[in-house]
Amino acid sequence: MSEQKRPLSPAEKGAEDELLTVPQVAEITKRCNKTIRNWIYRGDLPAQKIGKYGRFRIKRSDLNAALAYTPTSPSNNAE
Repeated sequence: MSEQKRPLSPAEKGAEDELLTVPQVAEITKRCNKTIRNWIYRGDLPAQKIGKYGRFRIKRSDLNAALAYTPTSPSNNAE
């Protein structure tokens, strides 16, 4: 029997689509603001520029996906 996912409530949808600032992400990840901006510039963390001054906003779902990502290292089976 296949398990069906229940639809997300508006509150749950809002939590995933919540936009975070760079300082908020830095506090969540226990990193400094500059590190978060480096992740954005490298493309490791998707973000949108918003407003006249181009301040970054990061979706909570994108942050969760980036934090869950674990790169695999190439195997060194050269024997």
